[in-house]
Amino acid sequence: ESDAVILHLFRADIAAGGEDIAMPGARTLVSTLKSRGFHTVLVTGGGPGIMEAANRGAHDSGTLSVGLNIDIPSEQHPNKYQNLSLRFEYFFVRKVMLLKYSLAYIIFPGGFGTMDELFEALTLIQTGKSHRFPLLLFGSEYWKPLLNYMKDVMVPAGTIDERDIRLMNLVDTPEEVVKLIYERSKEKYRYLEEYYGEDTLFMEKLKRILKRHEAGASF
Repeated sequence: ESDAVILHLFRADIAAGGEDIAMPGARTLVSTLKSRGFHTVLVTGGGPGIMEAANRGAHDSGTLSVGLNIDIPSEQHPNKYQNLSLRFEYFFVRKVMLLKYSLAYIIFPGGFGTMDELFEALTLIQTGKSHRFPLLLFGSEYWKPLLNYMKDVMVPAGTIDERDIRLMNLVDTPEEVVKLIYERSKEKYRYLEEYYGEDTLFMEKLKRILKRHEAGASF
């Protein structure tokens, strides 16, 4: 069967700013996923820095590369490695499109915009407005202080529960990303199987991609 159908259903979304702390990982991420059986559509914010590195990695590996660009006063220019480039006036609409079809959400180091997208995803999962999917924080050195703040300040203050922190995972390599996406996808399939009782079209595609990954998995 054509992988084009799967490409539009299974995405690794990257929301990131321009820091270069995780640039190599961003560029090799999609090729690593593809080599392990995850034929993804890559969706980024469409801008420079890590977003461009990720789009370039997808472009170089023959993977469909999408950029969701935003109209802002500083005039973000779309990077040149996008097969499809869309422009948005409002951040909230853009966030819906980043999240709606995601198999996983991979957050690279960035600024306020990146934090906005991360906490939007956390809030939707925490409140049950979205099913749980992997929230992977790439670059543990960058993200650990934020998680420590949540654990040491927010949990004791009672503003979040300790289990909320477990909605996120720290990763430092594309291989860790692949492993966690695989594990969470298996959990999602088991949940859908129990809920629906029989395979839906989405479940059939998820089963195929899991089997293809298992055939080449090395962990």
